[in-house]
Amino acid sequence: MGKGWGWSGGVESIKGVIIRVKLNNVNIPKANLTLESDNELRMIAKDASLHVSANWAYREQPWPHISDSGTCDISVGGLSLGMLFDISTDIPKKKSSMHVKNCNLNVGKLSVKFHGGASWLYNLFSKEIERELRSSLGDKVCKSAEQLIDSKANKALDALAGMIKGFEGGT
Repeated sequence: MGKGWGWSGGVESIKGVIIRVKLNNVNIPKANLTLESDNELRMIAKDASLHVSANWAYREQPWPHISDSGTCDISVGGLSLGMLFDISTDIPKKKSSMHVKNCNLNVGKLSVKFHGGASWLYNLFSKEIERELRSSLGDKVCKSAEQLIDSKANKALDALAGMIKGFEGGT
């Protein structure tokens, strides 16, 4: 069944995977960047929406090995993301860095719809699944943003500091 998530409880054990996760229709209609101080930048995105589609499957490990699979759609609306970044620059050393100092995510609407398999049954529990997703989404989005800043933005800032040093006639 490949890599994925799993859980176990009591005597039963179920292994599951979520694969082919696709982020669709991202819309961020309102976004602002504000310089808070010499080294702090605040980013606020409001009223964002997105749609995620994925395939899922599970299999009960012990006999009788019950399994099922299908697809799911997750829609998120009224999403607001606020981040405060700490920026430091050392032009002589051609070094700059950006770190997430604070991150908050608020989710307005969230809906989950299962398709295929016994989706009629899983959709009966969609409100509970939505509650769980809503509570874990903030941490996951903020951690992903921090990783993205660490891997991509800091490299771009270093390149920018190097270009500025070149324009100043430095070596």
